[in-house]
Amino acid sequence: MAFDNIDEEIVETLRTDASITYRDLSQQLSVSLGTLTKRIKRLRKQGVIVKDTILVDWDKLGYSLEVLVAINIAHGNFAKVTEKIIQDEHVSHIYNTTGNWDGMAVCRFKEKRELNSFLKRLQENPDVKETNTQLIIHTIR
Repeated sequence: MAFDNIDEEIVETLRTDASITYRDLSQQLSVSLGTLTKRIKRLRKQGVIVKDTILVDWDKLGYSLEVLVAINIAHGNFAKVTEKIIQDEHVSHIYNTTGNWDGMAVCRFKEKRELNSFLKRLQENPDVKETNTQLIIHTIR
């Protein structure tokens, strides 16, 4: 089934506030509760909506350092390296990228010492050719 404006509005609203009740969302979109429920069920079945999640204020949990780590990896070893990296508790996302870097990791740390230890472990991996770390000073969205 093709996606229409209502489907797009459902996804956009849930993306920004997954805690909205179906009743409130159905009223906001001017569709019946039954219609909304069927559409959300279909969007889940089709894999458009994968899961519900939360947005965390990491600073309030003590994670004051958020960084992007650009990584160059030996040819053919991206999956092997990233499989290991993603297991680290400090890594929230890894992206396979184009351009000068093979991948980017988004990481969070409470202290500089944790960041330093992570980078040393990463750079000790013989399949990691080069890294470049950038401090995120403010997240817009």
